[in-house]
Amino acid sequence: MDDKQIIQTLIDELNLDTAQNLSNLLGYAKPSYIYMILSDTNQRPINSSFIKRVLAKFPNINENFLRGKSDEIYNKDFSEPAS
Repeated sequence: MDDKQIIQTLIDELNLDTAQNLSNLLGYAKPSYIYMILSDTNQRPINSSFIKRVLAKFPNINENFLRGKSDEIYNKDFSEPAS
């Protein structure tokens, strides 16, 4: 799974609807970093700062998923969020 797919899966699984909503929840002043990851032409990689922000806000997210090393989005110690 590439970084773009990881971000889109995260947005979908957390029911955030948009990259803007994810950006706001993670405390970014502007959504440009998230949009650059999602971009087909100006793609940026997921960096350690982004991973730290996600894990601080959503401790149930699997760090290895964010690093592209696992297909499991949630830690085994946590259950999926209620819908």
